[in-house]
Amino acid sequence: MRLTGKFQVTDHEWPSGRKVEACSMTIISEDTIRADDGKHFVRKSDNTEFGKTIVLGYAYYINGIKLETPILETPSDFDEVDD
Repeated sequence: MRLTGKFQVTDHEWPSGRKVEACSMTIISEDTIRADDGKHFVRKSDNTEFGKTIVLGYAYYINGIKLETPILETPSDFDEVDD
């Protein structure tokens, strides 16, 4: 299954097992998200600002602190904020 496009995501589990909580953004692929026009992403856990497009993967640092165990980020880990 390929889930892409602009829509409101409800709780969802990808075929790979990656879980996504409810959020609103454009999902390009299982590991790539794009913010709406005039917005960019901020990671909820530490308010780190990102650009308009994020390729999700493992986070090794949060707020400049190295994690003992890297975490696999999901779209629900980010908020869209106005530019």
